Amino acid sequence: MNDYQIKIVKIEGDFEWHDHQDTDETFIVLEGALRIDFRDGHVTLNSGEMYVAPKGVEYKPFADSEVKMKRLTEPQRMMYGYKFANTSLRWFFDAGPRSLNSKKRLS
Repeated sequence: MNDYQIKIVKIEGDFEWHDHQDTDETFIVLEGALRIDFRDGHVTLNSGEMYVAPKGVEYKPFADSEVKMKRLTEPQRMMYGYKFANTSLRWFFDAGPRSLNSKKRLS
């Protein structure tokens, strides 16, 4: 939508600290509980809740167990390659689930 990516993802585990200098990032939890850590605190999102991480603020998402959520991210031309530690992340498209680093369909 307007060059922004809306993604439905399943996540589980701990992410690395990062920020987005040029855009906010929106998280909408569909199932489960997501914690977003900041250097000075955290927020916890449950099913049906939304949070916008402001641009330039460093944060780290964490999911103790599988979380299904929607993410609204920066324009496609600015998509970053993330490194995830102990994290299971799959992107879901019309053709089925795919991994972050692959165009191959996951089974």
